[in-house]
Amino acid sequence: MRNVDNPTPGGTGNQPAESRTPAVPEPARARNRWVWTAALVVVLVGGVFGLRWWRYSQTHVSTDDAQVASDIYSISPRIAGHILTVGVDEGTPVRRGQVLAVIDPRDYQVALDQAQAAYEQAVSGAQAAGGTVTVTERTGGAGISQAAAGVSAAQGGVAAAQAAQAAAEAQVTASERAAQAATASREMAEREVGATQAAVTAARAQAQQAEKDAERNRALIAKGAISRQQADQTDAAATTAQANLEAAQARLSSAQSAVAQGQARERQAQAAVAQAQAAVGQAKAGVGQAQAGVGQAQAAEQSAQVSPEKVAVSRSEAKSAGANVAAARAKLEQARLNLAYTKILAPVDGIVAQKNVERGQYVQAGQPLFAVVPAGGAYVTANFKETQLAKMRPDQPATFTVDAYPGVTFRGHVEFLSPGTGSVFSLLPPENATGNFTKVVQRIPVRIVIDRGSAQYPLRAGMNVIATVDVGQSK
Repeated sequence: MRNVDNPTPGGTGNQPAESRTPAVPEPARARNRWVWTAALVVVLVGGVFGLRWWRYSQTHVSTDDAQVASDIYSISPRIAGHILTVGVDEGTPVRRGQVLAVIDPRDYQVALDQAQAAYEQAVSGAQAAGGTVTVTERTGGAGISQAAAGVSAAQGGVAAAQAAQAAAEAQVTASERAAQAATASREMAEREVGATQAAVTAARAQAQQAEKDAERNRALIAKGAISRQQADQTDAAATTAQANLEAAQARLSSAQSAVAQGQARERQAQAAVAQAQAAVGQAKAGVGQAQAGVGQAQAAEQSAQVSPEKVAVSRSEAKSAGANVAAARAKLEQARLNLAYTKILAPVDGIVAQKNVERGQYVQAGQPLFAVVPAGGAYVTANFKETQLAKMRPDQPATFTVDAYPGVTFRGHVEFLSPGTGSVFSLLPPENATGNFTKVVQRIPVRIVIDRGSAQYPLRAGMNVIATVDVGQSK
């Protein structure tokens, strides 16, 4: 049985209960005070920063759905042709008006020359038509007899031109026959040359064989193997064969000379044929001119008979000639433009981003050849939620950072807000009227213009951006 009078461990048995509570050490109390003080400081600092963040969030909206964009100029030719030279490559800086490529201008130069000649001809025709109107109005109905005489003279000219044409055609026929005869003579002489060459070859072979026989017999007669008569016979045969060879060679030279003469006659005959044919062409041209003169004379006769109608026709011709001048002038200007279009120029200062053409390639009008990104033309397209646009207005200041340059802040301002959401301008816009509608917060593109770029941190199209707009003030 426990003795209640015995003291308990750590105290007396008759000590009050509150006096038995263990005391807190002084270091623990100090540590608790520091903890409470630090917690209070953290709460105060957090409250200050939270208040500042709340105030900042009331005047600033941000989005990371933003990219650097730039106007990209697609360069294409206005005419078709073969590329003569290409003066730039991808990444090449260009200035406005710099030649990027050249289309072969020769065809367009020829077209310009033709248009220039047609324009000058139209001007001359208009001047002549105007003079005709003046003369027609002054002469009136006079000159019928002169017009009839002109018709007779023109018809006589036609007859004379036709006679000259007939004579020239007869000369062509005679020249062609002479050429045929010369050709036949040459061919016969060439056949004679062939036959004579064969005879020369045979005679040369016989002469060589006879000479060999004669040499052998001379050797044998020296040894007394054959008679002198046999040796003389072989010498005579050799002499005869040599004579035959020389005669054949003489005939060959004569035949070759005949061939040369035949060729000369043939060339002369062909030249005569060409001259005669040229004379025929001139005679035909003369006939055409004479017939045209007849037509003009007949028209003059008819116009002389109907003077008022002639004046009206002359005026109509003058008006038509004036219209022809205008049409020719327009074609001339178009030809000049086409020739100028052979040089493909850079429309702005910038950098060539794409090159889809090589020298010698045939290109069509409108075919994309280059893409030029303008220098300093970058801007930011930020896709803000529609719930962030209540206070956003054009000209409000903005800042943004680029993933490529951590820690660098760029400044700009809002240029405009898109008139529609991004989905409205998509290839397949949503049709919510079809049912099963699910409300989704839409995004609206906002263009931010960069106030000042940096050569040290160049911005390139497509870079990711975090954009912030100060909606509490305007620029």
